[in-house]
Amino acid sequence: MKLAGGSIEKVKENLAKFFVKHDQDITQEQANYLANFTINLLTDVGGRMVFHQVAAKGFKKVSRGVKGGVKDATKATKIVEQNKAHIGTKLEYLFGKATGPVHNIERSRAMLKQLQSVGIYDNTVRRSLLQNHLKSVYRDTQGILQSNGRYARESMLMGPNGALKMESIWEGNKLITVKLFGGR
Repeated sequence: MKLAGGSIEKVKENLAKFFVKHDQDITQEQANYLANFTINLLTDVGGRMVFHQVAAKGFKKVSRGVKGGVKDATKATKIVEQNKAHIGTKLEYLFGKATGPVHNIERSRAMLKQLQSVGIYDNTVRRSLLQNHLKSVYRDTQGILQSNGRYARESMLMGPNGALKMESIWEGNKLITVKLFGGR
């Protein structure tokens, strides 16, 4: 498939270069994995409609509305937005920056240590990795219905130095809380 900027492979290559440039701790193999992961997010579920629509009709046609492109793209964007995971400020919590009661602050700092133990440090690339992971967990897993109407979803969060089990609790498409298991 061709895109405005070239093929999907070229987009992946450019993303990997971006990741390496902005994160000195990342290897080329990890950057390639993140680039693949990011492209997969753009081409799954509702995102597939927008991505393929723009790719098939060309950006100029979609943006000018030729043959209803804008109308279709707007409709697809609305569908994507309705199904989009809302993470809020939970990344701050995961990276040890909680406020409020002492218990929350201590738990937040413990999660930061767990993330660091598997090589996930607080920087732009790692935040993006974590955010994309949570979005894919919401999108790709059904979860277990709890008695309060919320859904618990389990996943494995992979870092450069290991993995953590993650349990995320969702109310509709809103992330309520996250628990991490494992690490050092």
